[in-house]
Amino acid sequence: MKKEFSIIIVTLKKLNFLKLLLESIKKNSLIEGHEIIVHFSCYNKECEDFIKQHNIKKYTTSESNIGLCSSANIAANLATKENLCFIDDDM
Repeated sequence: MKKEFSIIIVTLKKLNFLKLLLESIKKNSLIEGHEIIVHFSCYNKECEDFIKQHNIKKYTTSESNIGLCSSANIAANLATKENLCFIDDDM
């Protein structure tokens, strides 16, 4: 049986790191069927442009920095896969 999972990413004004992470996931993923969900803390026009440019289908936002745990939990609410994988874009 193939394991499917949701990848939860929280970002805070580090779109250059997020871009690298998304590229790395795409390049190095051996398993198909995962979904990527991004939470954008301190959401602004730059984030909106990034979402369109990188075709991010599932995301959540907050106007301020609400913290890593709260942001991850909000994003995880969109997950449809049985397994969750939490990744930070700046680690």
